[in-house]
Amino acid sequence: MCLDSCPVGIVSNATYTYGAVEKRGEVKFKGNASVLPADNTLATVTFKITE
Repeated sequence: MCLDSCPVGIVSNATYTYGAVEKRGEVKFKGNASVLPADNTLATVTFKITE
């Protein structure tokens, strides 16, 4: 999953231009610590298409 708009655009967030997150630090993403696993824990992300 890529939250920094990828050139390939497979699962990117088109709201932010390429490099806005990783390269230029214009955007920060934060999770809810009460529901996230500990750092370095392997996790599975599942996408489900709904109507």
